[in-house]
Amino acid sequence: MARNMMELVRRGRSGLPLLRMASPFSTQQAVDSPSLKGLSGLRINKEATQLVGRTPMVYLNKVTEGCHAQIAAKLEFLQPAFSVKDRPAVAMIEDAEKNGLITPGKVHFETTGPEIWDDTLGQVDIFVMGIGSGGTVTGVGRYLKSKNPNVKIYGVEPAESNILNGGQPGPHLITGNGVGFKPKILDMDVMEKVLEVKSEDAVKMARELAKKEGLLVGISSGANTVAALTLARMPENKGKLIVTVLPSLGERYLSSALFEDLRREAEQMQPVPVD
Repeated sequence: MARNMMELVRRGRSGLPLLRMASPFSTQQAVDSPSLKGLSGLRINKEATQLVGRTPMVYLNKVTEGCHAQIAAKLEFLQPAFSVKDRPAVAMIEDAEKNGLITPGKVHFETTGPEIWDDTLGQVDIFVMGIGSGGTVTGVGRYLKSKNPNVKIYGVEPAESNILNGGQPGPHLITGNGVGFKPKILDMDVMEKVLEVKSEDAVKMARELAKKEGLLVGISSGANTVAALTLARMPENKGKLIVTVLPSLGERYLSSALFEDLRREAEQMQPVPVD
């Protein structure tokens, strides 16, 4: 399966290549290995931090019933630490060694935004992203708007903790989103609107992505997809390209509500005698 995914190239309108990597990780900064005789020019990275970024994109196909627009997901969980947070983590550490001036929003402006623009050949119409620190939606949103002011940016927050829409903070299941206050780096002006997603819908969609699309992702990925589908089903968005992000790998949510049914089923399993 892994080999098939690595070789897969999905093409949408205008022949957009949206899953176009030979590996889940970047080899942009690969180095030669002079210690290996006759093997010059190897595409091998010097260290793990060089694997951050250049994550692939893929169209969603099985959960998009009734949609008028196409949805492309950027697989940020395919990074060394399996999270969208790999980017700001590396950037902040590297910059801290220098001046300590970088912010999470800045790294997404410099890397994630340009990658989305390049991979869609500048044809992205809508970007939708959950709000935790606000770095991704702010950085990507500002970059895409700088390239095309007509690109629409939407944030996502838990319906149970909808403070960005004037509500009150509250408990929810969308890990990493809905921190209970307006983050300092969040640029509200870059967004058209902040969409609300219920925790139960986010959990259900995360399961659907695993079952139907083959993407084992976390609950925040489910929330982003629910929001993207809401936009894609609007008649006014017919024919548009909507991009969202799948931030983290589902494996780290084994103890969460995402796998509650499977845990319950496993607990009820009876031992089978073996002859």
